[in-house]
Amino acid sequence: MSTVRIVIVCWAIIVLTLSIASAQVTSEGNAAEILAKAKAVAGGSALDAVASVTITQRVHAFGATGNGREYDDVANGRFAQFVDLGPLSNGNGFDGAQPWGQDPSGDAWPTGDFVSTHTARSAAYLISLSFWYPDRNAGTTSYAGMAHDANGDYYAIRARPVGGFPVDLWIDTTSFLIRREAIRIPGGRDSITTLSDYRHVGDIVLPFSNRTIASGNVVETTASRVELNSDVGKFVAVPSTHINDASISAAQSTTIPFDLINNHLFVKVTLDGKGPYQFILDTGGANIMTPEVAGQLGSAVTGSLQVSGAGANTVTTGFTWVPELQIGNATLRHQAFAVLPIGRIMQAVEGHGVDGIVGIELLRRFITTIDYQNKKITFATRLSAHAPGTAIPFVYDQSVPLVAGVVDGRAGQFIIDTGNRTSLVLYAPFVAAHQLLAAYRSDVRGVTGFGLGGPSVGELVRARSLTIGTIRVAEPVATLALDKSGALTEPGTAGNIGGGILNRFTVTFDYRRQTMYLAPNDSFKVRQVYDRSGLFLVKSRTGMRVIGVLTGTPAYEAGFRSGDVITAVNGKSVATIGLLELRSQLRGQPGTHFRFTVVSGESVKTVTLALREYV
Repeated sequence: MSTVRIVIVCWAIIVLTLSIASAQVTSEGNAAEILAKAKAVAGGSALDAVASVTITQRVHAFGATGNGREYDDVANGRFAQFVDLGPLSNGNGFDGAQPWGQDPSGDAWPTGDFVSTHTARSAAYLISLSFWYPDRNAGTTSYAGMAHDANGDYYAIRARPVGGFPVDLWIDTTSFLIRREAIRIPGGRDSITTLSDYRHVGDIVLPFSNRTIASGNVVETTASRVELNSDVGKFVAVPSTHINDASISAAQSTTIPFDLINNHLFVKVTLDGKGPYQFILDTGGANIMTPEVAGQLGSAVTGSLQVSGAGANTVTTGFTWVPELQIGNATLRHQAFAVLPIGRIMQAVEGHGVDGIVGIELLRRFITTIDYQNKKITFATRLSAHAPGTAIPFVYDQSVPLVAGVVDGRAGQFIIDTGNRTSLVLYAPFVAAHQLLAAYRSDVRGVTGFGLGGPSVGELVRARSLTIGTIRVAEPVATLALDKSGALTEPGTAGNIGGGILNRFTVTFDYRRQTMYLAPNDSFKVRQVYDRSGLFLVKSRTGMRVIGVLTGTPAYEAGFRSGDVITAVNGKSVATIGLLELRSQLRGQPGTHFRFTVVSGESVKTVTLALREYV
């Protein structure tokens, strides 16, 4: 899987509520009565005249502090927020039809994935006060019982916006203030906002302080100025992008070689005149450098953001600016970078270190053609005049291409991820919705991947086909994800198409026009060879550590178990073989025999196995 997907989303939702009087609900459990009393103390009919709210605010988020501006179209539920946090600066909004995001450079694009769209519609429901004005954004409300925290007791109202995720409102039983809003996003992705510091603005009262917790990150906003009924329409649309920070010297294109290692695209990158550094080109990623590279550049690192990838865990990252990035004859200027310890992770998991990642920032600025067969990448300022292959439209899942596809007759939306070295991963919600474990009846199960969040588990099958647009790929190996949290539990997304599929093509990305082109190469009809041992190995100080053994495989039957350490293969030290070479050998011909020297707990033993197909 991609090493990391960095997503900065600040849903800073200001809900117009007022607390002046105290009241009691005469019939506990009546949602309509509770909401009516909450509206009455919030200004009643005075709220009818509020068409928009503009908020100047101080923002503390991800370990950084800066200024923000929020524009809420209360009458329609459209909104936008822009925050200046240095290399963490960003914008996001909803124009009434689609959400959008903006990166630190000012580049902006619409997003079309399930989570972004549903979250935006839930936010629109709250911003438009549709629990009081149901004609604005459709939905239903019901009483959900009593709620409690250290600060008091609350009536809990569950709202179900049409096209959005459920929303919980906690209304104080004494003051009838709305004290908490929670957008209930599946997979443990809830966004919970606490509202406080209510102040009068005309005939209504607003919470001037909000604290939102989502995905382990905290965003706090404090309003310094609030304006009612100004024109916010021009702010809620996707911002026009007029960036001028990229160029190709002396030509309209530049072509560079790449090394294909474990289906990862390794390229040479120069940062601020230093390097070259080994980076991965990852459509599932963004600008990332290791702390070691940041140290060599003398970069000041700020901020603290929790990020995740495959696996259940999160990792803290900081951010910095890089004056210039050069790849071939292509140059990007004044780029924001995340700083993450991905080098040692990649060295351990892939057997090859890395200094960083380049992703959407580069791909949004140049037409990018990846020629897997000839191991060349071309960056161009315009699309080639000749047809580069079959056109596949895509939308953005945050910052990653998301295409329509069909796997064995089951349709869904699939991420296109050059950072995923496997072929096809089907996400846990899609697996459950289509009952794929029962449909495929595989007995091969265990650790199938390792990302920034640690190991991920799944069941391996060989699908009959994957169709992307009009292109049918035969017999891809697919992982049925079994994770309970992390990237592979994203709702609404069917799965992830990785390098094991993409390497059958010359792939061209036109990010501006949201189109991918696929042209089959000589490997298109070659049947994929998967590991034939059943071992998932990582490099350690003492040898090759087994972190997973797939059931129903030669390794499992030979007695390998998680935690074992391989020190020698066929009498040769693993230190002289290396992880890359050993993995290549374990994809060898069926019937090939191996003799492993294994440290298992306090004992040393010899384990033999013969490779065979099991998927």
